Order: sequence, then structure tokens, then C-alpha cells
Amino acid sequence: MATSDPVREPSIPWRSTTLQVVLLSTLLAPFSVALISPGLPVFRNAFGTTDAGASLLLAAILVPGIFLSPVMGLLTDRLGRRRVLVSGLVAWSLAGGLIVLRPSFPVVLALRLVQGAALAGIGVTTVTLIGDVFEGVQRNEVLGINTAVLSAGAAAFPLLGGVLVTVSWNAPFATYLLGLPVAFFAFRVLEEPLGERESRSLVYLRRVVSALSAREAIMLYGSAPVI
Repeated sequence: MATSDPVREPSIPWRSTTLQVVLLSTLLAPFSVALISPGLPVFRNAFGTTDAGASLLLAAILVPGIFLSPVMGLLTDRLGRRRVLVSGLVAWSLAGGLIVLRPSFPVVLALRLVQGAALAGIGVTTVTLIGDVFEGVQRNEVLGINTAVLSAGAAAFPLLGGVLVTVSWNAPFATYLLGLPVAFFAFRVLEEPLGERESRSLVYLRRVVSALSAREAIMLYGSAPVI
């Protein structure tokens, strides 16, 4: 008599505060591009620039990640996951929120560069935390959920951005302030992974950059349409 296979218990630890911090931080990432891209024609008119000039709003936040992700990986190992993540969330949130004050276009681009640097730290740290805290099949499942959250944000936020930009050209940038409560939550609940921080920079660097490029960066940096 054939017996059915036992039902596999779900292994996603939804009550894990680390997972909650990771998913909330990941959900904010598409705000950087997907939320802004629908309003590029409006931003172009508001700043009196060209289509190419308006597209710099996207390039300014993407370029730093290309160069700084390895550096952020090393800082995460040296300074600690919580410190880099919380600092990144605060910098990303404040730099984006300041655009609501209608600064000049060069200042806006400078703030977007700051956001891009902060976003690199957020992306690397979330992937690193998953690797630190979860193992085996559970790690793969958590990575899958993290990617699904990123995909959902990249799909949904252009609609939200399109609605907000009809209210005011700077209304989408106010949403960046949502990063502050996430930073506070991370500061309160996130614990550094147990164990020594070995001197393993090259191995660590390859692991983090590989994970980031395979999962996070492609989804995030590929989410913006071209005007």
C-alpha cells in the first residue's frame, strides 16, 4: 500500500524580526526608481531641463551602487550589519525627503547620489543578513521571498508614482520619509549575528557581490523604463 509523502512544513520564519527588517528594507528599494520613473516628464518641466537631463534623476541613484556595493560589503563586515543598514536607511530617507523642499536641480542630483550610495549599503546588508541568519533550504526560501517583495514593489510603485505626481511634482519624494520608521525599527530589533568577524574580505566580497548582482541589483536596476 503506497503511502503519501508527508506534508512539508513551511519554513519561512515570518515572526523573525530580522526577516521583517529585511523585507521592509527591500520593499523600500523600488521607491528609488520605479516610483520616480513615471513622473520624469513632469520633473523635466518642473526643473526646466531636457529629457536627457530628467533621466539623470535615475542615473544618479543607480551609478553609485555599481561602484560602492563592494565597499559597502566590506563596511558591513567591519562596522556591523545594523550600523550600516540603519545609517543607509536614514541617509536614503532624508536625502529623498529633502527634495520635497524644491531645491535646485543640481542639488536634487546631489541628493540622488547620496541616495544611491545609501541604497548600495541597504541592498548589500539585506542580502548579507539573510546569509548570516538563515541556512540551507530556509535561506533559499527567504531569498525567494525577498526577491518576490522586490518584484512586487517594482511592479506596483510606478502606478503609485503616477498618481502622486498628478498631485504635485514633488509628492513622490515625500514617500522616502517612510524609511525613517523602518530605520528606527531596525535599530530597535536587529541584532548582530553571533560569531567572530573573521578576516575573510575577499571570500566575503565575492559572496555578497555575487548574491547582490544575481538577485537584488538586476531586479532593482532593471525596473526603470527609458523615456
